[in-house]
Amino acid sequence: MQTLLSPEYCPKEHPVQCFLFRNNCCSDSDCSGGKLCCQSSCGNNCKTPVASLTNGKKANSHPDCIQNPFPK
Repeated sequence: MQTLLSPEYCPKEHPVQCFLFRNNCCSDSDCSGGKLCCQSSCGNNCKTPVASLTNGKKANSHPDCIQNPFPK
């Protein structure tokens, strides 16, 4: 029996004003528990995936991405 996996998308992004930009992840491999590394206006964050397409965007694994050096 074959198991079909549902697609995983980043959750809906809500516009916010940022005072501090920081990346808590640069790619999905930086996230635990099956979370995705998603872009936000304030930096990349690990988010629980959703099954349907939203305006949320996955973070691109870019060589210039630097994870936040400070504790979360």
